Amino acid sequence: MTANPALRARFEARPEDAAAFAALEEALFVAGEWSDLLALYDRRLAAADLTAATTPKQRARVLLRRAQLQGERLQDEDAAVLSLREATLLDPTLRPGLSQLRRLLTDRS
Repeated sequence: MTANPALRARFEARPEDAAAFAALEEALFVAGEWSDLLALYDRRLAAADLTAATTPKQRARVLLRRAQLQGERLQDEDAAVLSLREATLLDPTLRPGLSQLRRLLTDRS
């Protein structure tokens, strides 16, 4: 991972650290490190402050970005559909998620 080691250590110690997450997300995206970015999303989704019960809209947004990565960069449409389904269940008003899910499911038909 080319991302700043100190920043990565900060995020690993506190996956609730939104600033560290955002900076790492940007660095990994710019570097095109898709598998590391997926691992970052998974780690963020496992953080205690991002549980579905307490912060469904925030969790849905991270799931949406994970789905975009899965579908567009990793070419894993099945995983993208699962992430989008979870995101739209958590936040039924998440229009980009609904649009992407509809597109993926229509393309499969």
